[in-house]
Amino acid sequence: EILREVGEARPEVRHRIEGMAVEKLNHKVIEQATEHELQKFAALLEANPRSMKRFVNAYSVALSTELIAGRLPDPEVLALWTILRMRWPELADCLEKKPHMIAELDDDDGETPDDLPETLHPLHGDAALVRLLKFGGRALNEETLRQFS
Repeated sequence: EILREVGEARPEVRHRIEGMAVEKLNHKVIEQATEHELQKFAALLEANPRSMKRFVNAYSVALSTELIAGRLPDPEVLALWTILRMRWPELADCLEKKPHMIAELDDDDGETPDDLPETLHPLHGDAALVRLLKFGGRALNEETLRQFS
């Protein structure tokens, strides 16, 4: 509801309510609702007890940052981007500069993308990464990545 209100606000009003939206999003009740909504991404996280809590915290910070910057990202795309950034930070840095490479990371052709730094070659075709890239009908793609680069 908070994100919808910000998204529907007139531009001259929107910049005034973004700060209030960030405060409301960090309220305990909203955090619990956010954690509940983010449960569908749990299978994409590392298998340890603290990973969900770290994910919820990182997502909340990312969402607040996007709102303060005047952007209203798709929550599913932001969740996937947050997971990618948490699990593979070097890859996320690379994709921020070259978002077109995301289309090549889950190719089955066996050829590693030319633009991919050698240190990231082992990620080409990585099962956990491919699962993330295909989650939600490929919600994370070159077009959606451009909002973060």
